[in-house]
Amino acid sequence: IWITCLLMDIFNYILIVGVCNWYFTSTNERRGSLKLCNGIMWAFTKNLGSIALGSALMTMTWLLRVLVGWFFKRLAESDGENCIVNCLACLCTCCIDICQRCINYIEERAYVQVALEGKNFCESAGQAMTLNKRHAADYIVIDGMGMLLEFLGKVTIAIGNAAVGYLMLTQVQEFKGKVDNPWVPIAVIFIISFVMASMFMSVFSVTSMTLLQCLYVDFDFAKHKGLHFHQNSNRPKEMIRIVNHVT
Repeated sequence: IWITCLLMDIFNYILIVGVCNWYFTSTNERRGSLKLCNGIMWAFTKNLGSIALGSALMTMTWLLRVLVGWFFKRLAESDGENCIVNCLACLCTCCIDICQRCINYIEERAYVQVALEGKNFCESAGQAMTLNKRHAADYIVIDGMGMLLEFLGKVTIAIGNAAVGYLMLTQVQEFKGKVDNPWVPIAVIFIISFVMASMFMSVFSVTSMTLLQCLYVDFDFAKHKGLHFHQNSNRPKEMIRIVNHVT
């Protein structure tokens, strides 16, 4: 479980480094460069310890979920159906799920600060949460919009592929009549499509979150320099509309 979480976090960190590099090498006149090679190099030479710590925290929550599930399963086998045990099992699972979501939320934003400043995981997590607190309202709105678009993207891709599969099984002569019940393979197509769409849409989620955090770090840089955030020319031109909306 830890190796799986570590590999996923390394992939996300490489993407985060590329997005941060693109943001802070862009100007109003030219686009920046998405140097994923820097992310690969930093992930294995500079920040592997921070990534390993973040993935270890996620691993602990997964292991805790497995242990709690095993414990209540054995308890149910020994005592039979018990409404109190079932209620406690649901309560513990809910608490672990909330803890897992909180760690994942903090972890992703901490990696952005690690990429920007190169500090350790705990210090970066503290800075990320401080930044999040200062701009809480905008984070809630934009994160909510991002989650909605991500969900709609997954569902649209899965339904679209399932619809294509249905047409092929019912209208194409090579397949027509060879399948007694087309709904079983269509369900398989939908599930596989949803899983694949989730993998690709996670890239969108990480990218949008990183861009938002880079934007507010950019605001802080401009403030420390004594500039109004509209005056910063070292900013992607695509972010100007968002800056005007935020202000």
